[in-house]
Amino acid sequence: MASKQDGPKPEWEETLKEMRKDFDIRLEEMRKEVQRDLKQSYKQGRRVLQDSEDSLGDMRDEIEDRIQVARTQVQDTFENTEQLIREHPVLVVGGALAVGILLGHLLGSKNRD
Repeated sequence: MASKQDGPKPEWEETLKEMRKDFDIRLEEMRKEVQRDLKQSYKQGRRVLQDSEDSLGDMRDEIEDRIQVARTQVQDTFENTEQLIREHPVLVVGGALAVGILLGHLLGSKNRD
């Protein structure tokens, strides 16, 4: 059996050992950097998502407000029209009759030509 020599290691083994140690250090640094970048990207993504949700919520609230205003305006218009008809029924019927005659005359005259 051959016995191991206890003398100094060859130079290539020391170089290889140093290269491996340097490689392991650099690999760990890259792993930490990637992990940091992933955490930062995740935080930015969450911020963008939260901002988008906030914006959509604000838009929804604004649309609901506008719809409510439109409903109120339409309801007020119907109520005012109903009140006008009740207060002046003859005037409203006369106006409707006049508009009907005018439209009938205008539309009818096109057919006669």
